[in-house]
Amino acid sequence: MFGVIDPTRPAAKARAWTLPSSASYCGMLMVTASALVFGVVAAIVKSVEMLTLLKLQIRSIMEWLLCLAAAAYYRQLKRRTVRPPSPPPSP
Repeated sequence: MFGVIDPTRPAAKARAWTLPSSASYCGMLMVTASALVFGVVAAIVKSVEMLTLLKLQIRSIMEWLLCLAAAAYYRQLKRRTVRPPSPPPSP
């Protein structure tokens, strides 16, 4: 039940505060870039005199192309990282 303290439940252990991992920074970067790209593409499309439906389609296509380009770049970047060899299996 919400708002009720359960005396039978053990208290949660205090965890040390740690910095976010690089994956977390990458996620924040991608979300921020996504919002920025959405705004820039919307501004570009809004400045052009066309039918509304056509402008929506153009905006969608531009965002998909930018998204696919970013995903391809990120995938290629991940492939370039050198990973240490895994240890042999124990007998």
